[in-house]
Amino acid sequence: MPMKNKLIIATFLVSLSLLVDEIALTAIFYVLIGQLNTILAISAALLGFSLSGVVVYVRTTPLRKMRPERSSFQLLFWFACVTAASTVAVMNIPLNHADFFYTPGFAVNAMKVIAYLIAAAPFFVGGVFINEAFCLYPEGISQLYCANLLGAATGCLLSIFLLGLAGPAQAMLYSCLPAALWFYKDAFTRGARGPHLLLLPGLFILILVSCFFYPLLDIKKLNSMGELRHTRYRAFTASKKDVEFGRWSSDGWTMIRSPRAPQLWENFKGWGLSAEFRGKAPRIKLINYNSRFITYVTEFRGGFSDIKEWLDSDLISLHYQIGRRYDKVLNIGAGGGREVLNALYHGAGEVTAVDVNAVTVNDIMKGHLREFSGNLFFHPKVRVIVDEGRSFIERSREKFDLIDFTIVGGLNNEKIELLSTDSLFTLEGLAADIDHLSEKGVFSYVMYSLSSGLLSDSMIKGGRTTAPFVYIPAVKTLTGLRSVLENGHPDRLLKDRVLIAGVPGVIDKNYDLIHIIVSKAPFSGPERERFIKKCRELGFIVFYPPVNTPANVYAEIVEARAYSDLSRLFPYDTAAPTDDKPFQYSFNRVRAARTLQAADFLKNFLYDPFVFNGIIFGALSFLLLCVPVARSSWIQNTPYPIHSIPAIALFFTFIGCAYMMIEMSTIMKLQIYLGKPIYAVNAALFTFMFANGGGSYSTKGLKTKYLKRDIRFIILGIAASGTLFYLFWSPIVLHTIHLPIIFRMLIAFASLFPLAWLMGMLFPSGVKLAVMNGKGLIPLAWAVNGCFSVIGLFAGRVLACHWGFNSVLLWGLVAYVLAGAAITFHRRKPLPFGSGAYR
Repeated sequence: MPMKNKLIIATFLVSLSLLVDEIALTAIFYVLIGQLNTILAISAALLGFSLSGVVVYVRTTPLRKMRPERSSFQLLFWFACVTAASTVAVMNIPLNHADFFYTPGFAVNAMKVIAYLIAAAPFFVGGVFINEAFCLYPEGISQLYCANLLGAATGCLLSIFLLGLAGPAQAMLYSCLPAALWFYKDAFTRGARGPHLLLLPGLFILILVSCFFYPLLDIKKLNSMGELRHTRYRAFTASKKDVEFGRWSSDGWTMIRSPRAPQLWENFKGWGLSAEFRGKAPRIKLINYNSRFITYVTEFRGGFSDIKEWLDSDLISLHYQIGRRYDKVLNIGAGGGREVLNALYHGAGEVTAVDVNAVTVNDIMKGHLREFSGNLFFHPKVRVIVDEGRSFIERSREKFDLIDFTIVGGLNNEKIELLSTDSLFTLEGLAADIDHLSEKGVFSYVMYSLSSGLLSDSMIKGGRTTAPFVYIPAVKTLTGLRSVLENGHPDRLLKDRVLIAGVPGVIDKNYDLIHIIVSKAPFSGPERERFIKKCRELGFIVFYPPVNTPANVYAEIVEARAYSDLSRLFPYDTAAPTDDKPFQYSFNRVRAARTLQAADFLKNFLYDPFVFNGIIFGALSFLLLCVPVARSSWIQNTPYPIHSIPAIALFFTFIGCAYMMIEMSTIMKLQIYLGKPIYAVNAALFTFMFANGGGSYSTKGLKTKYLKRDIRFIILGIAASGTLFYLFWSPIVLHTIHLPIIFRMLIAFASLFPLAWLMGMLFPSGVKLAVMNGKGLIPLAWAVNGCFSVIGLFAGRVLACHWGFNSVLLWGLVAYVLAGAAITFHRRKPLPFGSGAYR
């Protein structure tokens, strides 16, 4: 087989493995590190890629003096070894996500940095191989880059299967086997011999054998948070005996701790159980998601006599205490079925239970805990559906008497999250909820939110706050409900249709558990009286109607004459999130900056973990790129024309930033349309990788003479197709969201394909431009592209928080236009391949 074909196949297999690794790391990082897992996993990958380009660029051994077999296929061997070793090392770092919040310190953060560096190692070695392949066969860059992208697209599909089958650690191990086998095929064909060839199979055998005696690839550290109202963090080393049930899936890790292990919440009896409750609580089993969040399963024996007092003594049951009967109930985020039990006890004729986690529904509630839960999800009145709540509601044609959300969404709506978005309670989502209520239907919402006392204090003190952002989902949801109910309906006032109560100090003294009940028809006087009476009996705070309670933020929102009145009262933005800005945090640093000293504002701005991590990763990437490149190019006087480097560097800078911005914004747009977050991530990544590959292959016919002109035409096409996607995606969603998932995936694929195809043409076209001045510039282009992809990833997140995902998409298009402007300064210096001017 010709060498170039071997390189193409090897590039495909390495890229396949690396994409599986990247997705698997997001799942692992979610458990080990917690927030920001996806961005940090991608950043670690891009950092490894960038460094590989730098190393190849500044290496001292000229490429032409190295045998192709040694410079390429031996790297496949080391790639498989490093991937296996990196997987084992990451899984054995004793980290727990809660360490960063409750026991922060140098040691914890040092281990986090070590985890990033270890995770980046396979991407570094894989990147070195790909760079070497590009340099060995620069005239075939279109085919090689196509193989790189198609391998990633295949890995995207394969990752869903591997994560569900074996879990992320095993997926990383299995994914590198094809590349390893390709190495051995080539080695044996060439007659290679030597004891070093036994290293890789020996390493895999050692790992597999060790797993029988020690949980080598399991999570090593779990945590307990103590009591709900008296939190006390502690961590402990986990063993297999501590896990009663555990399964990885494409959504993440779902587990039940054994009774012998400390639970995430000790003596748990319910989220908002009244302190006045003196009865006996039923047995409960906690289901953990990614070791961070829980739902709970109640022991149920078919009758309600022994649990009815417990059911009715919880804040989350107040909508059943006002005297209304709900025949048709929709419960979003059904989890372990607590709200399903509530609906059945209170006489519901039909309960539709929707949950995004298939393991909870199918493996636990219908399997492992079927008898414990009293066959709850097989009850004749219960219909259980595995789906994302917003997507289900948008596609449903039914009307419900009650739509029930209890601590769902927020930071838990994505098991593999990208930006901690929450599309359930945007203005568009709330409008869909209200539209799906019957004439006297009720919307019930329970969520944690910053303490009403703290919110009211900042309001009373004239709008001074030192917080760069605050988590106020209940406030924003209430504002959204008022907007949905009253806009265009002057006779439909929220104050006639809302009841609000809360429990202070649950989990954290600075947060309240808030229950908002909104009726499509006005509440009657007796209903309000029953609500107030029940709250007094159970010791809950009544926020609305404000009966003998101090002024509070919720009453202000309900009774304000207009939203403009609220904007003058608060130092933060209480406006409801939208699908374009689906964040339950208040990001309003422009107004905050007016009330803070510059030093305080800067300190609090940097407190944002995305900003802080973005600066750290961006600075690290920039240093790793610039220092070696400067040393190689200027100190060592490499043969490249100095005038060619800035134009090439700027071009790959802009396309690196632009690509990540557009990809990130489209993933978030697909989430609402496709439902489960994992569908959106994989559908977007597959579409981009597959179409990019086709675009890359199509550039093989581009002529050097017209290359700058062709690049400008490609960028013009990107700007046009991106603008069309920006303009028409929302109408497409509106008219097709009711279709089955397979048709929605096809529509998403077709909508993104033209844009992604053109985006895939730019990297190989830019490489051909760089090769005019020497093929050793190829790894420099790769390094610059990877470095600024990291910066673009974090910059896009910050832009999304403040201005929305549409702005991120538009800024990405602007960056592509700037890339087109950058090549104007490139000076053509064509040299024949094989010339002595090349390294």
